[in-house]
Amino acid sequence: PLLLNHPSQWSDWSKAWLGREYTPDELVRMDVLFRRRQNTMATTATASFGSTPYIVRKGFYGIKNDSTSELVIPFYTGTNEATRLSYDEDGNYFNFRMSNLHAGNVYRVVLLVDEAGYKQVIDPGFKFKVV
Repeated sequence: PLLLNHPSQWSDWSKAWLGREYTPDELVRMDVLFRRRQNTMATTATASFGSTPYIVRKGFYGIKNDSTSELVIPFYTGTNEATRLSYDEDGNYFNFRMSNLHAGNVYRVVLLVDEAGYKQVIDPGFKFKVV
């Protein structure tokens, strides 16, 4: 598994879509799996470890253009929580229409996690391209 260290209490979110390419007509479910560790060292991984994920009840996603660092899909955290993460028994996820992005660019997913008022932006560098 690919492991990236982050100064975060969140750890091990697993992505099978790392480095993927999508066409503008695709609607993609992006799974985001968190696991809390006993220590505060956080790790991000791209493999399933077979353990129960930690459900983040208040988290949001954003999308950055990788070459310009512009946040093209910002965190919508107000009354319109359009970028709020969903969750089920398998963990957190969000559905994303690639038609919201310009083809030919590489993008990266960033997350905003809010637990008990403690907000943290996590950018592990997970990238995908719209072709």
